Amino acid sequence: MINKNFFLFLLILTVSSWAKPAKNIVLILADDLGWADTTLYGKTSLYETPNIERLAKRGMTFTDAYASPI
Repeated sequence: MINKNFFLFLLILTVSSWAKPAKNIVLILADDLGWADTTLYGKTSLYETPNIERLAKRGMTFTDAYASPI
């Protein structure tokens, strides 16, 4: 019984190491914050957003978005 459980443990450990890591997604949701209100896309002196700039350099940014009022 111990050998069977040990073999099962080794099998699960081996198979779990084959799994690909999940991708990280960061969604920033803010009310009344325009695209030009951050230092990433616009030239603003009101808000300084160095963390958003750092995330954008290491990841992906979207330049076109469309919205429809409800």
